[in-house]
Amino acid sequence: MSEVTLSIGGRSYTVSCADGEEDHVTGLGARIDAKMSEMGAALGNNEARNFLFASLLLADELHERGTELLKVKDEVLAATRETAELRTSIAPLETELEAARNLAEEAASERDALKIAKETAETARQNALDQLDGLRNEILQTGDALQEAKSGEEQARSELTKHMEALESLKVELDGRVAKVGSLNEELVAARAAKDVLAAKLEELSGERDALAAAVEDMRATQQGLTEELETLRAAPALAPEAMPLSADPDLAPALEKFADLLENCAAKLEGKAANA
Repeated sequence: MSEVTLSIGGRSYTVSCADGEEDHVTGLGARIDAKMSEMGAALGNNEARNFLFASLLLADELHERGTELLKVKDEVLAATRETAELRTSIAPLETELEAARNLAEEAASERDALKIAKETAETARQNALDQLDGLRNEILQTGDALQEAKSGEEQARSELTKHMEALESLKVELDGRVAKVGSLNEELVAARAAKDVLAAKLEELSGERDALAAAVEDMRATQQGLTEELETLRAAPALAPEAMPLSADPDLAPALEKFADLLENCAAKLEGKAANA
């Protein structure tokens, strides 16, 4: 046994306790002293009465603590029942949790894949933005080229209008030339018909020329014979008029010469006419 000196209410009390319980007993004495200190003016000179009130207060606190402890115990029992029920309910939840964990792992894998896909998409997006910038520059350049093309188109339209007017003028001129060609064709047909007529006439004149040429040759032969006969007569001695032949008539020779000249002129004219035809 051990003894412990307690200071309660300004007085010292020595009490016995089991070995090892010194601190616990000292703590109980400190609690009683604290409770009596709380009572303050309510304390009287009666020591037993003071201890009684302090004990009652402590007992009341113990009762409240016990009541609270019972409530806590009931709450613990209820919580235990709820825990059991929860454990029963947790079993399928754990299964669901395991499935959820598997899904979470799959989701994590998908998340990683999506992250990679996002990075790839971001890279593609950046590339697309770069291409878009390039396209914008090309569009701007194309706009400038289009503006220049519009200016060129307006000039081309102006030139086309001029060309159309020139073409219309050429068309009118061509129509006139076509009409003229038609007229010339008609004239050519008429000329060909006249040519055919002239060819037939030329053929006819050629025949006449050949006949006249033959006649001229005959006349020339006759003239030559008459001329020779006339020369013979001129060289022969004079004969009596009644003995002279008809061809030796002095008036006949000039007539024959005149006739010969006439035949020459006629032949020459016929030959010139045939050549002109």
